[in-house]
Amino acid sequence: MSSKEPTLLGAVGEAGVSGLTAFREAQDRYQEGVVDLINARAKLKGKGSSFTANQMLQRAAALREQAANALSDEDKSRASFLADQLEQQAQGLMGSGVGLGKFNVASPGV
Repeated sequence: MSSKEPTLLGAVGEAGVSGLTAFREAQDRYQEGVVDLINARAKLKGKGSSFTANQMLQRAAALREQAANALSDEDKSRASFLADQLEQQAQGLMGSGVGLGKFNVASPGV
């Protein structure tokens, strides 16, 4: 990467501004993810879950794939975090007898 500044300090300052811009953008993406997570939790705690456990697990798998393909560490960690949260919520639904929890593949008679 080249600098538009002819001096060393000018180039360092330009790099610092670019770094801060990237940091702010990463923070904004993280905040959007947190808001999405809060909204998802609010929907789950509302009148009833609008998502089934299966839908949550499918979205978690999509987030894991997104994390594997992400270019930055911030995007990878954000997607992995959201996937973990969705999987935990889905496990809670399955454990409470809502959604897929009432189906037991190992013993169909149960």
